Amino acid sequence: MNIHGKHELSFVSAILESPDSSEPYLIYADWLEEQGDPRGEFIRVQWELENGSLTASARQDFKRTESQLLKQHSEEWLGDLAPLFLKSPDAPRVRGVATRQFVWQFQRGFVDSLQVSSFPPGFCGLLQASTIPTTLRSLRIRHSGGRGIREDECADLGRTHMPNLREFELTNFFGVEPYRALAGNESLGRVESLTIDPSSSLSDISGLSAFFRNASLNSLTHLALSSAGTDAIVEELTTTDLYWRLERLDLSSGNVTDDGVNLLIEAGVDHLAELNVSLNLLTENGMHLLQAEHQDAVVLPQSRRGESSAFIR
Repeated sequence: MNIHGKHELSFVSAILESPDSSEPYLIYADWLEEQGDPRGEFIRVQWELENGSLTASARQDFKRTESQLLKQHSEEWLGDLAPLFLKSPDAPRVRGVATRQFVWQFQRGFVDSLQVSSFPPGFCGLLQASTIPTTLRSLRIRHSGGRGIREDECADLGRTHMPNLREFELTNFFGVEPYRALAGNESLGRVESLTIDPSSSLSDISGLSAFFRNASLNSLTHLALSSAGTDAIVEELTTTDLYWRLERLDLSSGNVTDDGVNLLIEAGVDHLAELNVSLNLLTENGMHLLQAEHQDAVVLPQSRRGESSAFIR
């Protein structure tokens, strides 16, 4: 959604200061309607649709209006990203199922979530230059393994302003630079859930180490390192302030061994509500270490690579 002028920016700034309150949204909607801008009605309609006490008939009317407004104005509201979002081809097939390259959703009058199945060259620059990331709550990006990640793309991702983001997922981002660039992004203060799935172990964890030390990640409580978990990453993570803010840590499907479990136990896991180390390289001894530390550890079936276990409280 394009935002123009200092007056309009002040309304959006008020929304970002209290993103879970309806008041700044509806004040902005009033102003837009006074300007004859249909975005005002759209914001108001989407807030009405969050009202759980709506009658079925009223909800149907609001949904109809929402659909009509989107059909008429989504190209304008998506700005420079509209050509990609509205006209993009299907992404490469995932497990035999064709998926849309870009899946986006408006909520409360703004683009609230964005899922990118594979991004074309230059996409990170377009995203960084757009106002859309400013109001995103959920961003999931899958890098296409068919080409390398350019240095400028990493830099653009690191500069992308995402002050309202709550859920952040990066898949197939291998190498050092993407994470090193994000280590300098100071706009991630509302991120609560971070998923990193490079689809293979990282040979160089220095970028990830720097990202873990990003001081703006002070709201992060759920960290998932699917397929990225190794003893070296466990050792690095447990030395950061971030580790002690976590409530849920998912290290499943990685290469964590009994040594990694020892590192976790030595650092302390009492602050974690959930710790998942299933489908790793634990032996029976590693499983017993967890059970000895916590009697409520849950043991999962044996995997083809060795004994798997998960501790879930």
